[in-house]
Amino acid sequence: MAKTKEQIIIEKLRKTGHKARMSMFAAYDARMGDMPPHGMHRMGPHMAERLGHKMPPPGFHHPFGHRPPAPFFHRELILMILLDAGEGGIRQKDIAKELGINPSSLSEQIDRLEGDRYIERRANPEDKRSTLIVLTEKGRARAYEVADERKTAAAQFCKSLTEDEKDMLIALLEKLISD
Repeated sequence: MAKTKEQIIIEKLRKTGHKARMSMFAAYDARMGDMPPHGMHRMGPHMAERLGHKMPPPGFHHPFGHRPPAPFFHRELILMILLDAGEGGIRQKDIAKELGINPSSLSEQIDRLEGDRYIERRANPEDKRSTLIVLTEKGRARAYEVADERKTAAAQFCKSLTEDEKDMLIALLEKLISD
């Protein structure tokens, strides 16, 4: 299914946002080093340091609290990735790469989609050690519905841009992502 410029813009905005969040977390980690596990700050700096952890400086506040939040995924985004992958399916590892997350973070969403009969797991004929995630007929129907909804929303979002501005925005977002 060919993507419109508007859909490409939305996809690149998502990837740019992910990259910006990861940069923020990397800067936070560089500043904080090995942070103590959740709740250890109640023990006080002396106990945390004895256990080999650094405490945040007094008054330091991270925008997400003590630790960055656990990732949240839209099931529909996973369906879109699977739709783009085609009939042969895709490995969970490749879905995670597309989302920019750790594959283990995706397992619960994959299990739910399988439980709802949107996807199924199949043995990879090229590599017996891996499994492919494939859309079922129900999943394919829902993915096409989602694609239409996203296409309409993307067109609405980009309606004030000219074609040249859309091309320019795509190029700028690609530059940010590929950095």
